[in-house]
Amino acid sequence: MIKLLTDWPVGEPVPAISLRQPWAAAVAYYGKDVENRSNWPFKHRGPLIIHASATKPYLENFELFLKLAREDEIEETELADISKSIQQNQMPEGFFGGAIVAVANLADVFQRKQVPKDHEANESPWADNDANYWLWFTEVIPVVPVKFKGAVGMFKVPYQITTEFEDIRSDRQLGRH
Repeated sequence: MIKLLTDWPVGEPVPAISLRQPWAAAVAYYGKDVENRSNWPFKHRGPLIIHASATKPYLENFELFLKLAREDEIEETELADISKSIQQNQMPEGFFGGAIVAVANLADVFQRKQVPKDHEANESPWADNDANYWLWFTEVIPVVPVKFKGAVGMFKVPYQITTEFEDIRSDRQLGRH
């Protein structure tokens, strides 16, 4: 059982959101701590499953991903293969779609104009000042990808599936949270 889910009520489905790649991988593996949304009508805070959408990603998003990852001081060695693919105008490999890739703690949600001045989210390169809402993630745990059909908005993942998640963090601290 993943640490973030140890106190989750047994048998209860766990909330999830789907992110298009490369943003799901950015949360799972590269320290993306703010998810930008135009709307967030949900009250949920706490464990949240991060699902990588099966929707085909845009090459332009990988270019922006590289820019933001560098601003977040991700080592160039970790970005080299992605960068090489982009330079060759090719879609990078290894970005799973249609799969659960992480569990995160949704610590807070802010309407953009209501973020406290001293909150860490203000310093995150992943935070888009044009977004209406910022979802603030902490304690991100990447998992071995699990095929799963996502949905728009927040959806539920059956509890039984979550009991099979495997934490894939290596000795280096992925997600840096």
